[in-house]
Amino acid sequence: MIKKYIFSFILLLFVIILSSCNNSSTNKTNQIMTTTNNITTSNENQPTTTASNNVQSATSQITIPSTNITNTTTSEELNNENNAIVIYFSRTNNTEKIANYIIELTNTESYEILAKIPYTDDDIKYYTNCRADQEQNDPTARPEIGSEIIDLSTYDIIYLGYPIWHGQAPKIMYTFVESYDLTNKTIIPFCTSASSPIGSSATNLAKIEPNANWLAGKRFSATSTKNEVEEWLNSINI
Repeated sequence: MIKKYIFSFILLLFVIILSSCNNSSTNKTNQIMTTTNNITTSNENQPTTTASNNVQSATSQITIPSTNITNTTTSEELNNENNAIVIYFSRTNNTEKIANYIIELTNTESYEILAKIPYTDDDIKYYTNCRADQEQNDPTARPEIGSEIIDLSTYDIIYLGYPIWHGQAPKIMYTFVESYDLTNKTIIPFCTSASSPIGSSATNLAKIEPNANWLAGKRFSATSTKNEVEEWLNSINI
């Protein structure tokens, strides 16, 4: 009899425990479902275009800098638009100084005429039967040029410089004029001397190449300044 009561009590206790476990499990399941629903609801309440709007907003804030590209011309191109070049022969550097002034003021290229056999100081001791005396007195003298040959086809204007030897351009200048085709080129002579004017030195060179456009030349001294050269250049109507 006692065993029957004990068995009934244990059975009842087991039923109570089992019922408690089922309720706990149901509550946990309901909590999980509630949490899931809340998450879903929260996501549904968010705008679906947030990322897209953010990209558009960021894009709208990007400012493309203005390039302001214009067609510009360098000072070299402006100053040398006529394709000019300074060509000169200088034994004592006086003519070279004037040539350099012209190069700086006009921003042109240059070409120095060098004698294949360089002139020494003794070669230009005038009235001593020196080399210069002999060449200037010989109408056929044509000293050989030692400088490399230059292509003048792209140049329209030539500033042609030389010293005055016995009232004329050195005979090496005759060699130069005879060696190149200067047809239709504008030639602007300039010379240096202690006292002699440019005289007929330029016109005698022009006789060798009459198909060029020879402008009036200018004589400078060893002490001529850059300002003097600039004034002369400004007076030339090219």
